[in-house]
Amino acid sequence: MNIKEAQKRTGISARNIRFYEQKGMLHPARNQDNDYRDYSQEDIERLKLIRALRMVDMPLEDIRNVLGGTATLGQALAVQEEQLHKKIQNAQTAIRFCRCLGELGGMAEVDSIL
Repeated sequence: MNIKEAQKRTGISARNIRFYEQKGMLHPARNQDNDYRDYSQEDIERLKLIRALRMVDMPLEDIRNVLGGTATLGQALAVQEEQLHKKIQNAQTAIRFCRCLGELGGMAEVDSIL
């Protein structure tokens, strides 16, 4: 199937599909008649996995490791879950800091805490 069909089946833009190919995460065959990319069902499944892992904010390098077999999906997801918990904690800290800053009266008080 061509890139337009791959885009429809995966919900990933043609630009991003090409990007994943450029990053070595996808290796579609080439049509001998016109040298266009020819995506297989395996390529589509791979793209769907990439999309799912990007939806949980997994870094490309970690996804590449899963696709390449140097990390299992379970290992990568466990690491990502831990990273997401850290992001939540950092966001909660930032929210509390915003509230504290909002309670300060002026710039002099802000300078005193920085």
